Amino acid sequence: MTSSAFRIIKRAEWGAITPKFPYINIFPERIVIHHYGMEVGRPRTITSKYYKGPDSILYLQNKHIKKLGLNDIKYHFIICQDGTVYEGRPLGTAGCHCKSYDNTTIAIMFYGNYNVEQVDKRSLKSFILLLRYIKEKYKHLNIPKCIKNHRDYELTLCPGHNLSNLINIMKLRNWNFEE
Repeated sequence: MTSSAFRIIKRAEWGAITPKFPYINIFPERIVIHHYGMEVGRPRTITSKYYKGPDSILYLQNKHIKKLGLNDIKYHFIICQDGTVYEGRPLGTAGCHCKSYDNTTIAIMFYGNYNVEQVDKRSLKSFILLLRYIKEKYKHLNIPKCIKNHRDYELTLCPGHNLSNLINIMKLRNWNFEE
């Protein structure tokens, strides 16, 4: 995938439900990384095998709205193992993914359980291209320093050991996300 091939599947394309309430606008300071994770009581679940394209993203949105009582899907972007990137909440609006930080962060969720799964090269490439896209919109963000794992803010395993370790390595090596 080249940067010219990079594309974000917009909300209308995956059939997103229109929120009942207006979003709160934000000016982000950080990017928080999440993973789809595991089902309660099933920590070894290979979540990515359940991915069924746009229907899976709509399922997540429905789950967040109906089961959790949220206004919309929690995240701004969802990256799948095949490298597909979906738009969640509109960029520049508050998410609902990390208590006390929703009004200052952009949420990126990787679709998979990265406590047991490895990060696919296609999703990693899309992640880098997505970071470039975000940097174009928010030039003030210091990427990679502003990237945080969900576990940096809350007592959780999210975004999984494998993804968290990869993010930390990328930050230590100070990958250049802007070229």
